[in-house]
Amino acid sequence: MYIILYDLNTANFRNMRINLLYSCSIYVYHYLKLLKKIP
Repeated sequence: MYIILYDLNTANFRNMRINLLYSCSIYVYHYLKLLKKIP
């Protein structure tokens, strides 16, 4: 979150990529957690 606020003025494109990567990793983490719970 701090990095995103810092890069807001300098690199918007990189900021967007970081955001996407972060949300993707969260989604994968929750998915794996769910898979672990079921069996």
